Amino acid sequence: MHLGVKVIHCSERDTQITSKPKEIGEFVNTWSVEGFREEGITTAEMGWGTHEKELPALAYTHDQGPKNQICLARMGINTWVVSWVPITALTAWSCGTARRSPSPTNSP
Repeated sequence: MHLGVKVIHCSERDTQITSKPKEIGEFVNTWSVEGFREEGITTAEMGWGTHEKELPALAYTHDQGPKNQICLARMGINTWVVSWVPITALTAWSCGTARRSPSPTNSP
């Protein structure tokens, strides 16, 4: 059966709970200071589907690998994304790589 699925969107969700609710418009960081800094100053990375036809401005692809991730030539902290999920923790890469494995249960 062919379902015509083009995109499987994977995202991380922070489920940490606090006794003090976040204020409206307040940003709350649940990462370590060093982790937050590193994520902010590295290039913005995101998963990229084979159905995507045009790259965003400042985007580049890797020369090697499965071609399921792109980078933007700017720091993540300076990047505003709407429909993409910037993840540098190999999540975007590993989900796309698993999808491309030659298994009968997940082959395209």
